[in-house]
Amino acid sequence: YEISLGLVGSEMCIRDRMQIARKVYPDDSDPVGKAVSDYAILLTQIERYDQSAEVLEDYLDDVPKPAKFHHAMLVGTLGKAYARLDKKADARELLTTVLSVQKDEKKTVIENPAGLLAYSELGRLDLSEDKWQAAAEQFQDAILSARAQGMGDQFEVSEFHKQRAEAFIELGRKADAETELKEVLRIYGVLGGGGSPQAKAIQEQLLAMQATTSEPSTGGVLQELGQLFDFTPAGQAMYQFCLLYTSDA
Repeated sequence: YEISLGLVGSEMCIRDRMQIARKVYPDDSDPVGKAVSDYAILLTQIERYDQSAEVLEDYLDDVPKPAKFHHAMLVGTLGKAYARLDKKADARELLTTVLSVQKDEKKTVIENPAGLLAYSELGRLDLSEDKWQAAAEQFQDAILSARAQGMGDQFEVSEFHKQRAEAFIELGRKADAETELKEVLRIYGVLGGGGSPQAKAIQEQLLAMQATTSEPSTGGVLQELGQLFDFTPAGQAMYQFCLLYTSDA
């Protein structure tokens, strides 16, 4: 029902659900915390960051300690909204808080959506502030968190690898950057996007990076890229081209 109405209809439905929940249940209850969180997340998805921040600020002012299950996601979503509104210091404080309050010494990373949100948004903040090493570490944690939650080969995970590659390029760690970009291509292939413009751009980036080194040969690189896509129609064509190119190289 919400999907059929589109984004505008979804926004109205989820907003109404939030308002009803706040009338029926106590503000610090699970149903209200989830309804507010869902509404704020949707607002950020449609890039209404100022509205998302306003909804979350109002709720967290009224309910400083909402239901524990939703508190971290509420704070993390507000941090994301602040980041998009260029309130970087406020965003970093909130996102760091999300990680600190959920830290579990028995686990390497926080394995829930709030932790994933915090890792990825802190990584983006670090990239925007030229903190390349910190960014690479945050995106690695985001990848580990996503995998632990069973996300597998999803587009969001490919974006984490792409942003980690960006950090490695700035650090001069070309081999690590290439590894990340090849993983991006592998995920694109799994998702059926091997022939997409995005995949082509990554392929060209890899070839440009390899052109500055003596090995492996360009033909070898192309062959490797082709093999990444040998399970898609576009990949089959690419692979045959790579074989021809290699034989002439």
